[in-house]
Amino acid sequence: LHMAGEISKEDAQYIAELAIREYQKASERGKKERHDRNLRNTKKLMRIYPLLRAHSNSSIAELADICDDDAFDVFRQMLSTTGVENVKVESIQRSAARTRIMIDHIDAMLELFRMQSERSGRDEVRRRYRVLSAMYLDEDRLDADQIAEREMIDKRTVYKDIDFACERLSYYIFGIDAF
Repeated sequence: LHMAGEISKEDAQYIAELAIREYQKASERGKKERHDRNLRNTKKLMRIYPLLRAHSNSSIAELADICDDDAFDVFRQMLSTTGVENVKVESIQRSAARTRIMIDHIDAMLELFRMQSERSGRDEVRRRYRVLSAMYLDEDRLDADQIAEREMIDKRTVYKDIDFACERLSYYIFGIDAF
């Protein structure tokens, strides 16, 4: 006999198992969402990589490094007298430093990815890196049609190669957070 409000052992076990299953589903959804977000972020990074690289190589913040103190003070004065009071050189420098760190990290991970692709011994894996490079990294970037023609593959394969390469690159760039 159960008192009102009490739960039987069987019901408690059923509720616990149900809760565990729901927790596992939520955990799997979270992993998939992180994976998908990292893949999207990697693709975005690859699309804007040339711009980030250019920014990090030619930032206004480098004026602090190449100008003497007097010239840099003149630069600050110019900013404040041209109606750009909200511009803070220190903020620009921090942004440039973060961008430089990010670019250095991406460069190192791209090099690691390139080396491992070359060492794989598989033409398909090497091609995937070449496709990624041609689409996003090379100075004279190519579009999907040009890459397909050069690699003698279907245009859809170009996009599949990009997806695969970006997924692998996500592991390098984001580390354990990519899983």
